[in-house]
Amino acid sequence: MGRTPWVLVVCLVMTADILFTSVLAELDDARARAAAPTIHTSAASVRHDSALKSLEERQREIKE
Repeated sequence: MGRTPWVLVVCLVMTADILFTSVLAELDDARARAAAPTIHTSAASVRHDSALKSLEERQREIKE
């Protein structure tokens, strides 16, 4: 019965270590995702690109 607090302390320390390690792994993954180049293929970016192209075409027509 005297060993129960030590077992509890060991379990708490191991749990804290596992949580800390998983948080660090998530942060590393987030940094890697932030550093990686992204490809914008969403519908909003496609609409924006097409609107920008049509605007550039109109500006060229006005200049001519």
